[in-house]
Amino acid sequence: MHFVAYAGVALSLAYATATWRDRPYRRATLVLGGAIGVGIAVELLQGMISYRYFGWGDLMANCLGAALVALWFPIERRIEYIRARRLVSDVLPE
Repeated sequence: MHFVAYAGVALSLAYATATWRDRPYRRATLVLGGAIGVGIAVELLQGMISYRYFGWGDLMANCLGAALVALWFPIERRIEYIRARRLVSDVLPE
């Protein structure tokens, strides 16, 4: 569950920064660092709550799920994002 959730977090960050394609290393660092940072922060905060616990396995799953986005970057170079408005106007002509 953690693996898939943090892959989704990282993919969302990658999509949100899609306009930064001209700076791929900076973007990848931000996306991976952001998703992994959130995963670490959530696990550390869970350790401070009495009815939750910190789990090394969960932390590892968070980080591996976030790292999965690295496979997306080479694929993304071959696609073109289009605005939803343009997609709708192409499908449903006025």
